[in-house]
Amino acid sequence: MSLGKRLKEAREKAGYSQAALARKAGVSQPVISDIESGEQTETRKLAQLAKALNVTAEWLGSGRGGRTDADANVRPGPAIRGSVPLLSWVQAGPFTLAIDPPDLDECELIPAITPVRARTFALRVENDSMAPDFPPGTILIVEPDTDHKAGDFVIVGNGAAEATFKQLVRDGDDWLLRPMNPQYPMKPMPENGRVIGVVVAATRKLR
Repeated sequence: MSLGKRLKEAREKAGYSQAALARKAGVSQPVISDIESGEQTETRKLAQLAKALNVTAEWLGSGRGGRTDADANVRPGPAIRGSVPLLSWVQAGPFTLAIDPPDLDECELIPAITPVRARTFALRVENDSMAPDFPPGTILIVEPDTDHKAGDFVIVGNGAAEATFKQLVRDGDDWLLRPMNPQYPMKPMPENGRVIGVVVAATRKLR
């Protein structure tokens, strides 16, 4: 079974139209249509689609492993690809600009299941603006050296010593920052704002 057929099967089982899945996953409807029709055979949005459909990314992408986490809970965990420094929100901006970088020997190291590059780092979610998808305590693996686009979860700096975690949304020529928690408003990109990095993985310690 192809990626397109698995995606369509999971979408229909979940009761979503293509448009509804697009909204839930933060992916454009044409991308979903192209995957299901077979015109597109891979996607960088696999994890987002899998999460929205409550299936595992491995099953959706390759057909291997358990279809859901419950099916897959006896499988070996993902391979650790390296360790990255856990930074504070204040450290993140200067670190990615290579201005007064923190002493990495003083940083807690976080294991990462994604490829680790020279400037890959981790952040800990501190508030509930991205809940329930990313509750406080979630560890984010952030990659500064990758291109960002609409639908990505990103770390954004405001030009000062502050950073925020939101989903990047495009409205015409404007970039907007969307929280997952409906109690928080969507806001425009700050005038001096910039994307510090794209969130490529997220994990949460329960104890």
